[in-house]
Amino acid sequence: MIMGIISVLIGILIFASLIFKVSFTISAVIELILALIFIFDGMKIFKKIKSENLGNLIFGIILLFDLFNLFDFNASVGELILLFIGSQLLSSGLVTLFFRDLSLKYSKNYQTQNNKIFEIQNDKPLELNLDLDWNKCNIISHNESTLKISSKYNKSIFKQKIDFKDNILNFEEKLRINSINIPERAQSSIYIPYKTNTIFNVQSNVSDLMLDLYEINSNYIKINSKASKLHLIPSSKSDSNIDINIQVSNLILEIPSNVFVVINYIGDITLKDLNNFIQKDDSTLVSNNFEMSQYTCKINISSEMSKISSFMS
Repeated sequence: MIMGIISVLIGILIFASLIFKVSFTISAVIELILALIFIFDGMKIFKKIKSENLGNLIFGIILLFDLFNLFDFNASVGELILLFIGSQLLSSGLVTLFFRDLSLKYSKNYQTQNNKIFEIQNDKPLELNLDLDWNKCNIISHNESTLKISSKYNKSIFKQKIDFKDNILNFEEKLRINSINIPERAQSSIYIPYKTNTIFNVQSNVSDLMLDLYEINSNYIKINSKASKLHLIPSSKSDSNIDINIQVSNLILEIPSNVFVVINYIGDITLKDLNNFIQKDDSTLVSNNFEMSQYTCKINISSEMSKISSFMS
């Protein structure tokens, strides 16, 4: 890139000195370098519509006009500063009026449907590592022998990574930092074979997550959630341990009738609609289905400004 800019600069100097009979001073060379920098940065407008890039392109052209005194244009330093401010204001207005709706329309049509199928090894646990932003994700069981992932997302807003190796799935769907659009949620569904021994490690940021583990042998689940809604159904096929760290989130527990649940919690938490639980001490709750239960689910919750509710399924 740097060598390309230098080559362009030398070429412009040679053409200008021979064709336009222009003799360059140090200030003129500096102005030419600045003009090229602004123009090259402004050319990014053809890749991604941003008002800053359009403003830089306009101002770079103005610098060239001033440098070669085209159309009898010869501005002072103060006038150039005002022209730079005017270029940014003009570009901001143009993008807002004409290009933003086009950008949003293009973005909404830039949906990607991604379907993956993986063969799993039944002699070892399946491990799922999920890292999700602004996602509506359902994790459920099915009666097939493969692990399936179905996702729908906007490539201009999200970046996705799916990797499966040695019975370990790494699934990331993260917001792009440079996205200026107000994004629609990505949508994902993960189908796990019935009664598969599965370990979960879930990172959820501003997402709507459904973990239906009713038919899955999920021995251990770890969840970190920020500003999300979590609907969790523990396994009804085995004992399980769940560690949950939630911040400004809403946790809904759907308790299978054959699962005895023990909740240990710390932090700022609101307990709501927990009629099917008994308070044992200041930080422990137990479900009232002990006599009919076959399995036990221990849930450790660390919370900041979050809410928990539950019901029996």
